[in-house]
Amino acid sequence: MEKLKRKLKPELKENIADFLKKEANVKLAYIFGSYGTKYQNTYSDLDLAVFFDDPPDMSKQMELAARLELKLGKYDIDLINLNNVELAFKYEVVRSGKLIYSRDEIETAEFKEEILKYGPEAEEIKYKFQQEYITGIKEKRTDTNHKRIAEKLKFIRANLKKLKELVELEKKDFLRDYRNYDTAKYNLLAAVEAMLDIAAHIIYREGYTSPNTSADSFRILAAEGIIQENLLLKFVKMTKFRNRIVHLYDQIDEEYIYQIINNNLEDIESYVDLIVNRYF
Repeated sequence: MEKLKRKLKPELKENIADFLKKEANVKLAYIFGSYGTKYQNTYSDLDLAVFFDDPPDMSKQMELAARLELKLGKYDIDLINLNNVELAFKYEVVRSGKLIYSRDEIETAEFKEEILKYGPEAEEIKYKFQQEYITGIKEKRTDTNHKRIAEKLKFIRANLKKLKELVELEKKDFLRDYRNYDTAKYNLLAAVEAMLDIAAHIIYREGYTSPNTSADSFRILAAEGIIQENLLLKFVKMTKFRNRIVHLYDQIDEEYIYQIINNNLEDIESYVDLIVNRYF
């Protein structure tokens, strides 16, 4: 699939986005295929890949495409239901297409993470499990390595210590110096990544079901009784924060980081305590 290189007309993007905003069942949409590439010609359809909450039947899908055609006026719409296609096709759409509508940025980031981890550009979840497999071979063991977990816990505690020093600052002092923001953002991200590393190690070594997303790692630990169900939401929210930093880094501001270090460090400490109580 040819990657979209030409800029789409702003009014076309706006018109499609405005139309899809009114469709409560639509999560996101990509333009893909020949439109917007060097292969575009007079007869090129506008290929639109749409991901739904509840996949519509073919009749409703065709009706949606027809209504969009009527709104745009001069385009033949070929609408693909992303819920019903093979994973390889989804991967090509995400890799090569142009995101034209997103109902929720974090929701879209998680969709992309889940799709891309199966492709050549596999993301960190698959990488973490590959590393666990390789490390297990080198260690000639498949049981839980308490020393490795302890090292990750030590790393998290070190990050928490630095973050607590920043919490001592008055808000105006924190916001005045960009280095405070950068330090807080890095240490928060590093702590969450270490939490996910611990989860990946435990899940792999204990032989639990492999996660599909970062949030799944914590869901699996909760299902296996390693972390408490009543804390699961807090840990899943951390993965959303992590996704926001990684995928939407330009939309994170100082106020957001300041609120997190003042209100959510106890959640990270709770995770540390749960792992310690289980394995030490």
